[in-house]
Amino acid sequence: MSKKILFVTDEMTLGGVSRVLNNLLQELVKQTSYEIDLLVLHKHGEMLKDVPSGVNIIEGSKFFRVIDLPLSQIIKSKNISLLINKLYLLCLMKTGWIGRKIKSERKKMKLSSYDVEIAFKEGFCTIFVANGSSRKKVNWIHLDYKKQNFSSNHMPLMKKMLELIDVNVAVSKVAAQSYQEVFDLKEDVKVIHNIIQSDLIKEKSAQSVNPDDLRLFENKDLTFISVGRLVEQKGYDRLIKIHRRLIDEGFKHNIMIIGNGEDEQTLKTEIKKNNCQETFKLIGYRENPFAYFKLADCFLLPSRYEGLPTVVFESLICQIPVIATKVAGIEEQLKDSSYGLVVNNDESDFYEAMKTIIMHPEKLEKMKDKLKDYHYQNEMIITQISKLVEGDLC
Repeated sequence: MSKKILFVTDEMTLGGVSRVLNNLLQELVKQTSYEIDLLVLHKHGEMLKDVPSGVNIIEGSKFFRVIDLPLSQIIKSKNISLLINKLYLLCLMKTGWIGRKIKSERKKMKLSSYDVEIAFKEGFCTIFVANGSSRKKVNWIHLDYKKQNFSSNHMPLMKKMLELIDVNVAVSKVAAQSYQEVFDLKEDVKVIHNIIQSDLIKEKSAQSVNPDDLRLFENKDLTFISVGRLVEQKGYDRLIKIHRRLIDEGFKHNIMIIGNGEDEQTLKTEIKKNNCQETFKLIGYRENPFAYFKLADCFLLPSRYEGLPTVVFESLICQIPVIATKVAGIEEQLKDSSYGLVVNNDESDFYEAMKTIIMHPEKLEKMKDKLKDYHYQNEMIITQISKLVEGDLC
């Protein structure tokens, strides 16, 4: 009899976790006979359209419509209904009564019991899964919790909920160790890397971009590219300062950022303030960012923290070298230094790495030549997930 699996996430907006989830679902649909449901608590986001057809999407009840919305954003919107909903949710979290509410909402949604239920985004999804009746409960961790603990305001609640979780899985060794230490877990956190759709990425990278975007890359100076949400975590604010410093010192180059997010206007203001609109551009969201990789010389990851930055794997698959800050998972990705440079997580070291590449572009050519042999393997990851579902993951 086929196993029934429920994946739980809060939203499906553009971002690493949503892409990783879709990649995983795609492989599970192709390679297993599992019956898979995906519960999106607040059903919205650009990545919903990429959920594979073999997966049944379930929408969360009205109560969960504010689950991914920051209180500040709701206040700014002046939507009284959403504000009341959010304050009620926060009150339930603070008092510890959220478990009762989740059980009540699950009944309203007629959510059945599953063989395996997976909170694919740690935090509220963990609490949701912990209060279900599924046979096995799994918590999936995508961040280094020593760098950013999103549960810091309700640690007693989270520790209590984690006692109801059967298996914790992290996307990198650093993320696993951090989570285990922060929550003082007795059982080891398992490590399963992200699924990457290598063939699809190569296919998309060969596609063309529209002429207007192509003109953005006409400047013959060295061009760096990055893809990510425009939020503080990704470090684009400090990248603007690094860029201005390099330009002032005569190191000509361009930086193109693909993505959108809550800090977009703030970043645009900083770009204008630093008078670098012509060489530092926020391109916005693009459905196929991989087509832009071939137009650039090097990928930048200036993040303050990550769990395992999938976009680095994607860049390497597109044969684009990387400069990255030392975040969780990065040394597992760039263990071969001939693929890119890993630097300390500060502006000074990132500046030095970019300057080195601008001064010595021949280093990039050597890296690109080495990347012709780069191959990402999903087979072991699928085996690990199958063992997790069957109860054999050691």
